[in-house]
Amino acid sequence: MFNINKYSIFENCTIAECNSKNTMYLILNTTKLIEIYITCDDFAKKFEQYQLSQGQVVPQEKMSCSEIMAIVIYYHISGMKCFKYYYQSIIKGYL
Repeated sequence: MFNINKYSIFENCTIAECNSKNTMYLILNTTKLIEIYITCDDFAKKFEQYQLSQGQVVPQEKMSCSEIMAIVIYYHISGMKCFKYYYQSIIKGYL
C-alpha cells in the first residue's frame, strides 16, 4: 500500500509525498481557489459596467477576465516558481 506523507507549505496548498514512487504532488485548496474566483468575478463585472458607462468597447475573450485573474493570483500564493509548469500541470491537468 502507499505511504503518504503530507507537508503543509502554505495555507492554500499542501505537498503530498508518495514514498512508493518517490513522487510529490501538489494538493490545491479548492475552497481558496473558488473564493479568489468569486472575488475576481465580482470585480470584473463592476469594471465591465464602468467600461460600458464610459463608452468603451469590451472585447469578448475565450477565457473571462476573472478566470485569468484567478489563475494568476492563485499562482502567486501557491509558492510555485515556474508559471509554465504551474499552468500546464495544475491548471490544464486538473481543472
